[in-house]
Amino acid sequence: MRYLKIISIAFVFIVFLGYWGATFLFSFPESSIVIAENYRGYKKFQTAFYQKWSFFAPPPTYNMRLHYIFRSNNRLYDIEIFENLNNKVKEKYLFNDTYANASWLLFANVDNIVQSMGKIHNSFRDIGISSNKGVSETDSAALANEYNDIRMTLQNIGSMRILLHHAGTVAREMKLPEDYDVQIIISGIDIVKYGDRYKADIQGKENIMFASSFYSNKDKKWIELND
Repeated sequence: MRYLKIISIAFVFIVFLGYWGATFLFSFPESSIVIAENYRGYKKFQTAFYQKWSFFAPPPTYNMRLHYIFRSNNRLYDIEIFENLNNKVKEKYLFNDTYANASWLLFANVDNIVQSMGKIHNSFRDIGISSNKGVSETDSAALANEYNDIRMTLQNIGSMRILLHHAGTVAREMKLPEDYDVQIIISGIDIVKYGDRYKADIQGKENIMFASSFYSNKDKKWIELND
């Protein structure tokens, strides 16, 4: 009986070490080279050893999206940047430094803009929008004015100039006329629960986090409503 107990404990211990050892070796950090070389095996492994890693850090709740809304010849063109860049990165892994570096650079600047929007969230809390008391017309007007002030400030920071420069590159690739206007929209798409990820009828909602005015490439200035 004593030996049976020792064997049982040893077996559980070995299984425990084996499971977490395999999980760490193959999933932390995730190796794109391994995935590219044996994607079918990777999918089978994920079935048994998938981890969200919330044990180490809170999982993200949304995926960032960057939209360029081009206005040219009375037409609008909505170009999403991050997903397109990620697809190009996947097409030629290890030989796509241009797209990978562009993705990292743009994401860093988008994140800087989003972080700078923290003042807006503080304003919501300060005037009680998060409660059920409602907001007076005076408070709503004050908040709208504050949002416009922050938006106009963000439109002139370095991160926004980098996005405008990249938007110009995209416009040239699209062969748009030089007199186009462009609006920059940053949004977040809610990440669906892991168990619902393959359900076609469940899609993450896209929420706008920041929307700039239109920028005139011809006049090199932002077009405000009162212009």
